[in-house]
Amino acid sequence: MGRPRDVAELLQEGLDPGQIAQRLGISFNSVRQYLWVSVGEGLIRRSDVLFSLPKELRLAVERAVHAEGCRDLHAVQRWLYQKKVPYQQAELEMLWKLTSIRAGHGDLYEFITGTERLLHERIKEVLVARFGAEEGGWWRQGVPEKVRVNCAENRERDSDGDAEPYAYTTFIQLSEILDKQWALFQERLPKEVVTDKKVMLKDLARLNGIRNRVMHPTRLHKITDEDFEFAREMHRRLRAEAWRTPGSAGQLQPGPIA
Repeated sequence: MGRPRDVAELLQEGLDPGQIAQRLGISFNSVRQYLWVSVGEGLIRRSDVLFSLPKELRLAVERAVHAEGCRDLHAVQRWLYQKKVPYQQAELEMLWKLTSIRAGHGDLYEFITGTERLLHERIKEVLVARFGAEEGGWWRQGVPEKVRVNCAENRERDSDGDAEPYAYTTFIQLSEILDKQWALFQERLPKEVVTDKKVMLKDLARLNGIRNRVMHPTRLHKITDEDFEFAREMHRRLRAEAWRTPGSAGQLQPGPIA
């Protein structure tokens, strides 16, 4: 299989780099090199490596940089020492490299846009299955009037507005569709998100807020570790293969946007 693949699989199982080194009987530096190779080969994301490192250390470094103004690794080390935050030097160096190159921003964008595209496609798919593919079916019977009107207005404002109005739905509008048709989507949504409608809608509202900050580069500094972890988890929970078919243990087949 090769060490990079072995290391990537152990990381995905939940082991941190230090634990992987112990499991495989190799040095931390070797694990680090294999992780970078795994990222380059597309086996894992940089953000997977980032979130494998201790959360207490991630949050402490985030505070040192954004709240305390530390601008280099030595300043961060001094701040951690003053605050008595425990850390392993090798882990801190890896975390600092990932933080310095903003490893998560590209992945965060993919998590947000991937979740939005998937919800957009899956919601239409479910509505078409229930109300029919004609405009008088899924669009008029499945989508609230307010959402339809807003989408039509946004299409009119778009100089390249040649897509169907539904293409202009936002996270919030998709939430409104889910809210109205909750009884229908209870049979389709992944089990991890369907247990509480209020929580689901609240999570989508939070994801929309993160999306708005991600889409404005000057506001990226306001993205916190918790924001990133939340978006990453929502992407996992709403993954295409987790959606279900009604009245059975089967699943909807993943679409091309998975």
